[in-house]
Amino acid sequence: MHNQPMKAPPTSHVASPNAVQHDEWIAGRVKVLLSHYFQPNMPRDQEEAAMDDWIDLLEPYSQDEIQDACRQYLSTEPRVRPTPGAILSILNRGYSEADLTVHQKSFLRDGLVPPSMQVDGKPNRAARHWLKIYRGIEA
Repeated sequence: MHNQPMKAPPTSHVASPNAVQHDEWIAGRVKVLLSHYFQPNMPRDQEEAAMDDWIDLLEPYSQDEIQDACRQYLSTEPRVRPTPGAILSILNRGYSEADLTVHQKSFLRDGLVPPSMQVDGKPNRAARHWLKIYRGIEA
């Protein structure tokens, strides 16, 4: 079964302890990133809602990936306060649909991860990206 496609895991609405920890790490990293830029005064509930946006968009990515994207942003945009989309665009650079084979597209559109896009039995970063695009699945 090693060279078999795997079904992408369904999205879960119940946060595991690891997911909560990951969300807390993201919130902390984003606060540090934003501390380098102008801090607008906003009501607490609006600040929390904005942080929820950051967490929702960055949740599928590893801490190393997020850290690298934040560092890249800091080094290239010294004056402009980042948005979640700005960091997401750094994370998603280099993914072109033209780079996918017909075989890979077929699997991904069906919510499956082709063997060529697995690392240790798990979807690689590109597979996670395309599953989200094609199926709205966060693997």
